[in-house]
Amino acid sequence: MSEFDCHPCQRSFRLFQHYQAHMIHSNSHHYCAQCNRDFGDEDAKQKHLRFSQNHFVCGPAQPVTRLTGQTGLFNQCAGQAGRRSALIQHFEAGTCVSGFNLEDVDQEFSKYCDINQVFVRREWILPATQIDVLHSDTSGRFPCTSCPKLFRTGPELLAHLQSAKHKNRGFKAYSCPSPHCAKDRFYSLGNLLLHMETTNCNDSYPNDWFDLVDNYLLEAVRQTT
Repeated sequence: MSEFDCHPCQRSFRLFQHYQAHMIHSNSHHYCAQCNRDFGDEDAKQKHLRFSQNHFVCGPAQPVTRLTGQTGLFNQCAGQAGRRSALIQHFEAGTCVSGFNLEDVDQEFSKYCDINQVFVRREWILPATQIDVLHSDTSGRFPCTSCPKLFRTGPELLAHLQSAKHKNRGFKAYSCPSPHCAKDRFYSLGNLLLHMETTNCNDSYPNDWFDLVDNYLLEAVRQTT
């Protein structure tokens, strides 16, 4: 019998990373990978990300120069994040006071860091969806037109549409280049980094691949620590 069971979906997984990938990408779950917790809806998950003591909170912001040459705001996030994936997921969740978000991570990593597309397919990185009007159904809930999920409020639906799963129109733009996992694909850089941190795939990576990721993180938070 499998060690990792998803009771709501009646599915079993032999490996934790396969169970976690299901929890992250399934339409039936609102999952925080860092805390290994599933929430009833996206609103509950977002509140958890903002207020849980397991997730760091931004400190006073200071100006830095982004890779694009534009001036933005970052803060002490790097000093509070324990792992690469935690820092990137903080940006991707839109919880950083700097305003640096999922679209910034996608654009800067794909255009200015991973030039040779070791980890990302640049043509699958797309602009965030812009929606001016959100329509509710006859029950007063807001349906996602790209998946079966329903939301209680328009802002909750909008946050969902801007999440990693839908931001690039369903493309899994990021992949692990290791043969250990048959080159698994991911919706976001944060999920790829979490995979790298929790599996043995990185044993097969040459050092310059680690340098590529670390140089991006150092550039992104150059003046935050």
